[in-house]
Amino acid sequence: MHYFEDRHLPVGKAVQLRFKLPESDTELRCDGEILRVSERSGRYGAHVRFVEPATDVELAIARFIDEHDLSAG
Repeated sequence: MHYFEDRHLPVGKAVQLRFKLPESDTELRCDGEILRVSERSGRYGAHVRFVEPATDVELAIARFIDEHDLSAG
């Protein structure tokens, strides 16, 4: 699951995600689905579930998590 801030999107909406991991110039792309939307200080945040990301995207995210010891958090 990933979180980002944008306009208010309806729960269940399919979205296309493009992002770069910190310390990387490679743009990753995958499909997602809005799971939950929250509002804080007039800004909306969307919690997104990756939908069947390509193997290279999964591996890039897994490497980033392993390298930055994020699995426990």
